Amino acid sequence: MKLHKILFGSFITLLSQICIGQSFTFIALGDMPYSIPADYERYEKLINAINKAKPSFSIFVGDRITLLR
Repeated sequence: MKLHKILFGSFITLLSQICIGQSFTFIALGDMPYSIPADYERYEKLINAINKAKPSFSIFVGDRITLLR
């Protein structure tokens, strides 16, 4: 249910930007092959790069499942 609210909010944001003619940027990112904990630094660099780009919003389109070994 929470995901639906997030997607709806993102859609409303997108629609409002289109209606008033302003441009916007967004970033969509998905799953990467994970090698925990070795990839923590790589993921932090990715998040820092996204934050530096200052998109209007970002969407994570992957799952949140981590297999523990």
